[in-house]
Amino acid sequence: KISIVPHGITQLEKIARPKLSKKFRVGFLGNATVRKGIFVFLEAVKKLHNQDFEFEVFGISSPEIKTKCSELKVNIRGGYKTQQLPKLLHNIDLVLIASVVDETFSLTLSEALAMGIPVLTSDAGALKERIEEGRNGFLFRTGDSSHLVEKLLFIKDNPQLLKDVQT
Repeated sequence: KISIVPHGITQLEKIARPKLSKKFRVGFLGNATVRKGIFVFLEAVKKLHNQDFEFEVFGISSPEIKTKCSELKVNIRGGYKTQQLPKLLHNIDLVLIASVVDETFSLTLSEALAMGIPVLTSDAGALKERIEEGRNGFLFRTGDSSHLVEKLLFIKDNPQLLKDVQT
């Protein structure tokens, strides 16, 4: 018999979900690097510039990324400690994980799920094995900013989906 024991994470309690507002609030969670899909994310933000979205980045960013985010009106929240996540994410409607490299587990995904925040993640590596579309989150094709935009618009236009995936 084989048992899978997931990585442990700091205990995080589920947080009360915000009421949906006119702006759909998306949080890019994790360090803003090429490997974590920051440029896929920023390309999607560009394509959504006339839509009712608010984007935030929670994680360490280079000066170059900070400049690009500023140009696109993306809020940079900077690095964080795991214990700060419930307070930082209390107004986020959806956590985005845009990794472009195969993830082997993703503590970030575990943290978001533990807090009951809906997640949209790339289908890179083990991420696609941990998310069942529409049940505990949503998937988009790795590196495909157009598919990411399609999924973001679909989720925003169908708010019941967010309630359906909250665990």
